[in-house]
Amino acid sequence: MCNEWEKNDNYIVIDTDRIFGKTQNQNKYEIQIRTKIVELYGNDFENILYNKVDEWYLVILTELQNVNKTIVVNSAILKFIKDLSIIKGKLIILRTSINKCYKRCIQRYKEKNPDATEEAIQQYSERKKKMYIWYKFLNEFILKIDKI
Repeated sequence: MCNEWEKNDNYIVIDTDRIFGKTQNQNKYEIQIRTKIVELYGNDFENILYNKVDEWYLVILTELQNVNKTIVVNSAILKFIKDLSIIKGKLIILRTSINKCYKRCIQRYKEKNPDATEEAIQQYSERKKKMYIWYKFLNEFILKIDKI
């Protein structure tokens, strides 16, 4: 969804999958943010990603405060933010349909793991079905922000 913005010089796309994951395809801003997060919190990325959402979101804003471009934070994890006031007026939510999102996840897994067995793909697919459970919470998240 953010591919078109990554090609546009007016935007900086910050993808939390790339910051907190193992993917090495990071832009200089993501490297800068990841370095700062490691400096502040260490390498326990899974814990940081889910339990320190407010903090790493503010790190992103602080690290990029002098950049005169629109910042696009590509992250489904923002729904776990506790202090919604830090994103009110700063966040635009674009959603991909849940079915498209699910199919895209499976396709990406296959592309990243070309030697994966059908069994491994099926196991991954079953784990990813959990997204159907949390997806409904996005509407609640949007309504909470709107009420601030």
